[in-house]
Amino acid sequence: MTDKPNFTKISTSKLRAYVLKHRQDNDAFYALADRIKEHGKPLDIEELPKIIQRKRQ
Repeated sequence: MTDKPNFTKISTSKLRAYVLKHRQDNDAFYALADRIKEHGKPLDIEELPKIIQRKRQ
């Protein structure tokens, strides 16, 4: 079994990639969720249709 990376020290993009590859790893998932909650910006529900449209382009 391989050692888990230190979730507090790796970049968000590497943590996200790790979570996608190791979907059963709850510790990694919650570390990513905590990071997103801490650094994410609030979503304005009124802007949601515009955001979806931009992502589809």
